[in-house]
Amino acid sequence: MRYIRLKMLESVKFLWRSKRYFKSVLAAHALFIFILLPTLGKASQLILKNSHINYLSINTLGKMMWQQPILFMALLGVVLSSMLLSFFEFAFLLISVYFIHIKQPVALHQLIFRKFTQIRKISISMGLFFTLYLMLILPLGGVSYGSDLLSKIKIPAFIMDYIFAHRLIIVGAFIVVYLLLTYIGVRFIFVLPNMIFNNLPTGEAIKSSLNLTRNRFFDILKKLAIIAFGTALFTSLSFAILIEIQKLVEQYSGMYTLVSAAIIMTILQIIILTNLALTTVGMFLVIVDDMSHSNALPVQEKKAYVLVNNKHQKFFGQLSAYLIFGILSVGIVAHYNLTYLKSIDISKPISASHRGVSEKNGVQNSIAALEKTAQYHPDYIEMDVQLTKDNQFVVFHDFNLKQLTGVNQTPANMNLKALTQLNVHENGQVAPIVSLDDYLKAANAIHQKLLIEFKTTDKNNTQLVQHFMRKYRDNLIENHHIIQSLNFELIEDAKTMAPNVEAGYILPFNIIGPPQSKADFYTVEFSTVNKHFIQASHHDGKKVFTWTPNDKKSILRMMYFGADGVVTDNMRAVNQATFDANHVTYSDKLLYYAAGVG
Repeated sequence: MRYIRLKMLESVKFLWRSKRYFKSVLAAHALFIFILLPTLGKASQLILKNSHINYLSINTLGKMMWQQPILFMALLGVVLSSMLLSFFEFAFLLISVYFIHIKQPVALHQLIFRKFTQIRKISISMGLFFTLYLMLILPLGGVSYGSDLLSKIKIPAFIMDYIFAHRLIIVGAFIVVYLLLTYIGVRFIFVLPNMIFNNLPTGEAIKSSLNLTRNRFFDILKKLAIIAFGTALFTSLSFAILIEIQKLVEQYSGMYTLVSAAIIMTILQIIILTNLALTTVGMFLVIVDDMSHSNALPVQEKKAYVLVNNKHQKFFGQLSAYLIFGILSVGIVAHYNLTYLKSIDISKPISASHRGVSEKNGVQNSIAALEKTAQYHPDYIEMDVQLTKDNQFVVFHDFNLKQLTGVNQTPANMNLKALTQLNVHENGQVAPIVSLDDYLKAANAIHQKLLIEFKTTDKNNTQLVQHFMRKYRDNLIENHHIIQSLNFELIEDAKTMAPNVEAGYILPFNIIGPPQSKADFYTVEFSTVNKHFIQASHHDGKKVFTWTPNDKKSILRMMYFGADGVVTDNMRAVNQATFDANHVTYSDKLLYYAAGVG
């Protein structure tokens, strides 16, 4: 910890003495991150929109390559340009930190020229290792490069369903794989820096990195972990103290609560940016310092650049400009935060009772539970539907009947008549399996809207959708029932055949953002959803339901994020959260903002 603290203090002192260098490097990074990379991201969105591709996959890319070769080449150009620009930013940052390490500022134009020279030497192997850095090494230091292309990549629904069904195994496997990749990432952490600093070919750079990290894996990992956990701890403590200060202001000086909240929110944002800067610079300082101590940095590197002479620069003349710019920036941000805090509207979400029960008041997907839960006045009762062997629809969740009925069979292998003779045992109660026809009749009789989830393992469900819509479309439209499914193609077919029926696509986890879809809404597992996902979905005109937040705190967080609906096992908690939302303080809003930053 002392090592990291000293290195950070040395860096801060150097940058304070070399303000011109700091300003130039900061401006260059801002150009990369806030202008050039987002511009390429927007270009990728435009290309995909013009090619009418809803999501990226092997099939859609192959189709695009053969049917729209010009747009495919344009998309490939954007991807390669994004990778080159990310590599340029990475190399630029690495060299910048190198000069911080040796405490010597350098002329910006010389630094940029050398990086362009380096780009001409990029090989396929260097590109592959840079991709490895993006996936493994940079996340270790809390650094990541985003791309709008990621939001267009869709993991197939059957894979997501498998992940959810076997989540304990998958999570365990993920932990093992991540530990293995962490080991590989640390052992290869000096590969790309060796290529950049020493112009080593891939094979030699790998050997050098393995030599540098031999018997030092835990030492390097400890330094990276200290940076990550240290900055996270600093941020968490700072947030907690500032929010407590806001609570004191609200308790003793209600007159200034909004102003103090806007100021504190501005400070929170500054802390977030500081955290990002410290984490990024800290990780690169570890790399450069370790290479320096191992004599792996070239001595001639210092002579390869035109150095900046700081002795005669008029820093005092520029100081006032920096202060004015800083004050104006803080003022603009504070004004934005003031407006933002005043305009926050936490509205009541659409409520859907999960599997038709609330607080275990009945047997899931039963008519008895439907009638009991309807007394809580949910907007929807969420229930599950499967196709039987005789092409009828039965209300049942599991793909195997054994856990709930004791019969080791699947609904797809039984006729509807045989299924409705079975009883489900749950929550100390017993209820028969029912047909969709009977469930719809009971719901319509009490004017209860339904959220009908299709349960299917088949990839091609076009005939199923056709059969369902022929039989139930008019009923759905007349009674305002809606549908959803984990099967992406099923929902696409449903919206094509019955565009007036509201339909949603279920994502068990928010991994890479919302997909492109004809769906009207997405239903996402609540622990992985965040404000960014919801805002991106709303930008595409899609609503977002979350499942299954079951306590007041979780539901309130979903409401703050802007979720349009919650699928819950606890309707009472929804009502409590709605009441509390009407009494939210500014300190509560700051807490929700802090929780939703990620």
